[in-house]
Amino acid sequence: MGKKRRKRSARKSQRYDSHQRKGGSHSRSLGFVLREKLLRHLWLAKTPPTINHLVKELQLPRGAKSTLTPLLDDLLGQKIIRLAGRRGYELNRQLLLCEGVFEQNPKGFGFINRLDCGGKKQTFSRDPMLSASRVGSARQGDRVLIHIYNVRRDGRPEARLLTVLERQHKTLGGFVKLSKGHCDVTPEDPRFPFTIRIDGPCEGKMKNGDAVIVRLEEENDHSPLLQGSIIEYLGDPEQIDVQMRLVIEKFNLPAVFSDEALAESEHLSTKIEPEDGRADLRDIGHVTIDGETAKDFDDAVAVIKTRKGYRLYVSIADVSHYVHPGSGLDEDAHQRGTSIYFPGRVIPMLPEKLSNNLCSLVPGEDRFTVSAILDFDRQGNRLKKQFTKSIIHSHQRFTYTTVREILIDKNPEVRRAHKEFLTPLKWAEELARQLTQKRRERGSIGFTLPEPDIRLDEEGKIASITRAERNFAHQLIEEFMLAANEAVAETFTEEKKKGLYRIHEKPNQEKIREFTAFGAGLGLQLPPLRQDPDWFGQV
Repeated sequence: MGKKRRKRSARKSQRYDSHQRKGGSHSRSLGFVLREKLLRHLWLAKTPPTINHLVKELQLPRGAKSTLTPLLDDLLGQKIIRLAGRRGYELNRQLLLCEGVFEQNPKGFGFINRLDCGGKKQTFSRDPMLSASRVGSARQGDRVLIHIYNVRRDGRPEARLLTVLERQHKTLGGFVKLSKGHCDVTPEDPRFPFTIRIDGPCEGKMKNGDAVIVRLEEENDHSPLLQGSIIEYLGDPEQIDVQMRLVIEKFNLPAVFSDEALAESEHLSTKIEPEDGRADLRDIGHVTIDGETAKDFDDAVAVIKTRKGYRLYVSIADVSHYVHPGSGLDEDAHQRGTSIYFPGRVIPMLPEKLSNNLCSLVPGEDRFTVSAILDFDRQGNRLKKQFTKSIIHSHQRFTYTTVREILIDKNPEVRRAHKEFLTPLKWAEELARQLTQKRRERGSIGFTLPEPDIRLDEEGKIASITRAERNFAHQLIEEFMLAANEAVAETFTEEKKKGLYRIHEKPNQEKIREFTAFGAGLGLQLPPLRQDPDWFGQV
């Protein structure tokens, strides 16, 4: 019985797929665009429309009934739609119809995530799959309507595309391909496995392989090719600025601030003065420690030796002083979520007046901050914690290299140049080493993974890629940031405040056993198996 049902389902699927576009986004059968437009309209319609309503609402020309009638009859025969009342049509809601976002594989097939089955409770262990023959007109990132017609034994639902509900990408970055009499563009993102035919000839300055931005045209039944027009010429894809522009296009990164956000930033006061409720910490010897190429400085630290041990100050820029909930600045920052760094370039989360000025703890300038003030004993045990809005004055901008030369290399010339900071940096080193030791005793695992250091030449091309240096100065800053974050998380827990935490769940036992067997095969003498951080640290 089950086999007969599966065969019948497969026959229905094949009959439906014969109407789908063949060859992905390259060609379309007669009436294909109208079919998708019709199904999209029926999915969104609040009441079942008649054929006359459909002609009007779909803005079809006179005489379109002759085209629409056989299409409706075909969909009725496939039971994708059904009659509603005497003359209305609606989608067959007895089918498992779901909305979702299409993620395409360069080979053509794809999967649907962020599934919404219209109130029908469905719990699938895996994302529904669209085979290459059932992708239809869907493109990477589109919100689509699908029919789930089968669930495989491995838990993978199989689906077919009914219609595209919303296009995610109306423009694409790509590379020019010149041919006799016409110009094509191959998308830079391999998840768009098609070629775009450009309306009219390419401009004279364009060469094969040049990067461009293309606007995709609305699909129609009159052309077998996906068509578009070049809206931005980028040039040599080897240039870092061109690569950056392609990445912005590929991931739809918000690279331009809204007029509202820019206007708000321009009207911000640059006056930094003590105010009620804000601790004046300008006499505390805060310093920043960052990489050589850092342009903005988010955090500053200071360590003072006390009778019982050490007092650590970790101060971060008080962005909330300038960015208020619901403002244009807040909306733009929320959309970005973070600054995005490229080799030698950055897309900041906040306009330049904030990111490079008021919210950057530059040396020699007063800045509004939020500070964690933590007291430790000489063994690195935290004794006390305090959090306050503050005003600080960064006394020095250090690089990781300079701190290494002072603390580790003991470079006499560098030490002489920074004589007034030698003692505070020595206290910082002592505290950082105690914190590192405490963390290791708790079973913390230290992964030292290599990171690339990309250097550009004057033309913006990559001159070299080397392994970035990591030294104790990096660890010093990390220890202080961890200490501040732990104190904040502990306070949230104590006061039962809501917060987001990133955790690492315990590894799968079966995977650990496979790893130990693999390690033994390599001749490693591993300690007896235990599922705790200390065991992994020993490994």
